Amino acid sequence: RLIAEKIDRQKQAFSAEDLHTQGLKTKGIDLATIYRTLNLFFDQGYLQKAEFGDRKSRYWLKPKESHCQTFYCRSCGEVEALPSCL
Repeated sequence: RLIAEKIDRQKQAFSAEDLHTQGLKTKGIDLATIYRTLNLFFDQGYLQKAEFGDRKSRYWLKPKESHCQTFYCRSCGEVEALPSCL
């Protein structure tokens, strides 16, 4: 439940490490548990996941549309759904 609440509050793409350092570590939740939860949410279709060349998976809430392309800003980490396929 704590992981889901933390995900819900994210304003940009995040990694498992981001969630861990944003307070879940102090609540006694280890990194392996965060990875398992993120992968479960991804497999169930709640999250999108991508790697942007640094071998670190980033996650974000899946948009309501069944199919969409996304834009990821490497500077700020924001992910935006594009209005149509490119």
